[in-house]
Amino acid sequence: MDIALTLPGSFGGITPPPNVPEGSLFVEGVKILQLGVSVFLTIIILLSIGYILWGSIRYIIARGEREKIQSAREKITYAIVGLVVALLAFF
Repeated sequence: MDIALTLPGSFGGITPPPNVPEGSLFVEGVKILQLGVSVFLTIIILLSIGYILWGSIRYIIARGEREKIQSAREKITYAIVGLVVALLAFF
């Protein structure tokens, strides 16, 4: 019963089967591309959140002036649309 409950590799390293290729330049290129897309998406999300916050602050500071309120609403709307487009492009 003790053998069934142990995790593989907990008492030593797992050796790969013989004659298995390690990886190729293509695999490394895909990993770099995935990392680039993840970093890009993270930057887009952070910029969108910042833009939404900036628009929200502008909305609060508008003090009822119609032009400023409209401008703040547009900032928030464009930030949300940009965020949705970026997320849809990622998935």
